[in-house]
Amino acid sequence: MAWFIWLISFSLFSATFFNQEGEDQEPGLSVGPLQAITITEPVEVIIPEIARGYEDIYKRFLKSVLIYKPNEKSDEGIVEIPISSLSNPLDETFDLSRCGDVEKYLSISTGYKKGKKLENSGKTEIWIVPKFIVEQKLKGWFSWFTSAQYFQDIMDDWVSPVGIFFTHGGWELSTSYYYSTSCFLVDSLNKANLYGVFHSHHTQKHGNAVSLTNWFRTSWPGERMAEKFYFAYKGIESEISTHSSLVSTKSSIPKAILSYEEIYQRFINGKLVYKPNPESEEGIIELPIAGLNNPLEGIFDLSKCGNVGKYVSIATGYKKEKKTGNSQKLEIWIVPRFIMEKELGPSYGKFFAIREACSSPVNVFWTWGGWDNLGWYDYLTQDFNELSNGENLYKKWQQRVDQYPHLTSRPGPSIQKQIYAPVKFFMDFN
Repeated sequence: MAWFIWLISFSLFSATFFNQEGEDQEPGLSVGPLQAITITEPVEVIIPEIARGYEDIYKRFLKSVLIYKPNEKSDEGIVEIPISSLSNPLDETFDLSRCGDVEKYLSISTGYKKGKKLENSGKTEIWIVPKFIVEQKLKGWFSWFTSAQYFQDIMDDWVSPVGIFFTHGGWELSTSYYYSTSCFLVDSLNKANLYGVFHSHHTQKHGNAVSLTNWFRTSWPGERMAEKFYFAYKGIESEISTHSSLVSTKSSIPKAILSYEEIYQRFINGKLVYKPNPESEEGIIELPIAGLNNPLEGIFDLSKCGNVGKYVSIATGYKKEKKTGNSQKLEIWIVPRFIMEKELGPSYGKFFAIREACSSPVNVFWTWGGWDNLGWYDYLTQDFNELSNGENLYKKWQQRVDQYPHLTSRPGPSIQKQIYAPVKFFMDFN
């Protein structure tokens, strides 16, 4: 034992003596007192049981951020709230106390609504939920008794990894809501605020929609407050920069575009161009299809294109219902052929008239927003190059195939302004 104590003492003496500066130390080398060494290792993400099998989506969801931007034209006052900062990232309400008086009108949460919350009785509620949460809840014999059972009838339409749901805190039940479940990846929401997502074409009604609309009118401040919030995916830069990355990963591609990746790629790389002066490049505005919340079913924002939005609505996809806001507008729909084949089947439904005539990958439809009959339209079938030949959408309409009733022969006041409104718009798929 004595020799062991002596050995320890000698080791301590040597460490102290030879670490002092002097002739026993290499020139320029200063070691200093002994210190503890800390080895930093990457923090491993703990995967909850419900996310097993969906690890990649869960990790990406954790990287997402709710952004409050009080001034659209400035970065001043921006507040970022990472999902990873929530005590339960999959079922938690964001703390909006740093976002002005927003909390009086609006509640934003992860997860889905499971019941009425008294504190939200006068608020608009927005719920952000990964699809796998609902899928897991709906598995097994007892799926109809789970709190997520009211999602049963929309699961076939839910193509994105994350869904956005809008409802009102005053509802006892969870079966009335608007929803957006076709934004392909979390990062596809980067370009649109949550108010824009709610009002976009692909946000659909479900359940007691008419009453819900009335509720939204009573909570108008909350609805508008959502205009200052963005849901952003902060992950791999190459995935944030463009929707094109969707095509490179099979698991990210909605079922509707499988086997049509090349056409889809060409379509989302296209853009709607507003050119106020045909003799000049001044004032040109480009609206990329990839910038839409859902490139296959979204409405172009024409608010920066003068007052043309009063007369015309231009969208991707095809008309599925009459929109009240378009009752006095010309509607133009630009849709890849494969979407109609997938969704309408071989008969093409109300669009059966173009089934044989259409051989191009893209269809363009002109219809009147006030028409209830979805089978009333004019149409044009051209390929990407023909649509990009520099002719405006008014000239394209002049090349149309007429259906009955014709737009120009509809009864009532003249709609010449509406018909002529697209004269400053061009499609570009080059």
